[in-house]
Amino acid sequence: MGSEISKKDITRLGFRSSLLQASFNYERMQAGGFTWAMLPILKKIYK
Repeated sequence: MGSEISKKDITRLGFRSSLLQASFNYERMQAGGFTWAMLPILKKIYK
């Protein structure tokens, strides 16, 4: 497993999630936005 998740990582996740929520649409690709928001943390966990 990768290194631990820091407070900075959580803050970045929150910011990226906010950008995702600003353009939330039930007809379009939401999984791509969620993945984009989670990508830095997933890379850190599964390094």
